[in-house]
Amino acid sequence: MGTPYPMDEEVAKLYRVVLATNGPVKLGPGAEELVPVQVAKDFGWRSQICEAIHPKIGKPWMFGLHQCSYARVWTEEEERILQEIGRRLADTMTGLLMYRDLHESEERYRMVFENSPVSIWEEDFSAVKAIFDDLKNQGVTDIEQYLTKHPETVLHCAEQVKIIDINQATLALHGAATKEELFAGLVNTFTPESFETFRKELVCLWNGGTNMTQDAVVKTLTGEPRQVTVYFSICPGTEQTFSKILVSLIDITERHQAEEQIMALNEQLENRVRERTAELAAKNTELERMNKIFIGRELRMIDLKKRIRELETET
Repeated sequence: MGTPYPMDEEVAKLYRVVLATNGPVKLGPGAEELVPVQVAKDFGWRSQICEAIHPKIGKPWMFGLHQCSYARVWTEEEERILQEIGRRLADTMTGLLMYRDLHESEERYRMVFENSPVSIWEEDFSAVKAIFDDLKNQGVTDIEQYLTKHPETVLHCAEQVKIIDINQATLALHGAATKEELFAGLVNTFTPESFETFRKELVCLWNGGTNMTQDAVVKTLTGEPRQVTVYFSICPGTEQTFSKILVSLIDITERHQAEEQIMALNEQLENRVRERTAELAAKNTELERMNKIFIGRELRMIDLKKRIRELETET
């Protein structure tokens, strides 16, 4: 109908009956149920046959036919046809509803992805998986030792990573105007510290790990270093192919700079304390020396006075 219709008690009863019945429900002459009075008046329905269909996801739906020209008596063949159509509708609606939910879920994901304040990279490591397979066929068992001996493999793997998508926070972090500027490759934002973090990611993947957290240093497209915390995770279902890996970067540059300033201030304070302590120690040493001189002089004065008294007594 395309327009809202009020739910009165008769219509509500019809829905309850249909939901509780396993198969078609017939309404009209000779049937156990009658077409709701208000529905018959508003739409001219004189008979109806309907049933509940149950897609595999979501709530049940009601499907039916109605006759307006005369009070139709529904036959068993028509009832059977309605059931068959209902089964096919349920299967079709399952697919449609799944597609709708998937589309809505994808839209929600894209909205969260694009507007997240955290830099997010969606990457495809399939080529890295192929490199791993080749190394295993060559007999390599200790990837960490191998990468230490062959550091060029780290660069090669980084160059093979395909960037599927990035969000707006990633553009801001690296000072890029468009996504295409960063799609050129990971190495454009890497520093020497970045390659060390990437090497640890490769070791994690080789050893069957699915996630990792590590502080690192990346750079903007103009070369400005940025301190970040890297969160690396394989998406469920792609553990064997590495085809979908999410990497998020949290910019901690300001926090790191604040920590460095605090450390510098602490070092300055410690230096001042050491200098002040040294000054006080020197003054204390001088005071002790002067005190010894004063005490020695006082003792000599006492001895002198005693000697004078002795001489006076003798005379």
